[in-house]
Amino acid sequence: MITTVDGKTLDRRWPIDGHETFESSAALIKADGWIVGRKTMQGYASKNPQGKHTLPLSQKLMKTDFVAEHDQKTYAIVIDPSGKLQWDVGHVDTEHVIEVLTEKVSLTYLRQLRASQVSYIFAGKSKINLSIALKKLNKLFGIKRLMVQGGGTTNGFFLNAGLLDELSLIIAPVADGEVGTQSVFDILPKIKKQAAVPLKLKSARRYKKSYMWLKFHVG
Repeated sequence: MITTVDGKTLDRRWPIDGHETFESSAALIKADGWIVGRKTMQGYASKNPQGKHTLPLSQKLMKTDFVAEHDQKTYAIVIDPSGKLQWDVGHVDTEHVIEVLTEKVSLTYLRQLRASQVSYIFAGKSKINLSIALKKLNKLFGIKRLMVQGGGTTNGFFLNAGLLDELSLIIAPVADGEVGTQSVFDILPKIKKQAAVPLKLKSARRYKKSYMWLKFHVG
């Protein structure tokens, strides 16, 4: 993640190009894929609210996991419990798209995903179980190392579930101060399971002249 000195992650008001720094820095970390929430992934999905493709209604479907044909070796994964994102193609740049769903999605939506060659897995009936999702991603796609890239709510879900091993955090030379802006971890009090999580500093270095890159062991 990349953040201001006061922990804000939305770069729309920053006087520097935080997005470029985020992308170029993430590319330095070797992983089998990255996972984000629906809102973060929206910018990569189709702009057509109805989707571009669909399968005929005559094709019977069950709510079971689906691995689409693909030749990409890395993955772009989105947590989309209700199935709201639409896709024209089954990839984001060089990564194959995987939707993490709950069983409350419609069969029509599954037809659209299959027609666009988007893979999907089910990880709960009405709420996402991250442990189930990670086990399936490993079993079905061979994913061993995954980058969690936001937003704050998705990061918070992983932290709250005790499923993060490391925090890689770039501090941008910016002070935001906007009240209510998304932070690195956002966990609603009603679902927070534990007190603040302790971190152990692994490394700290100056980065791109005015940034700091910190790495922590989580827990």
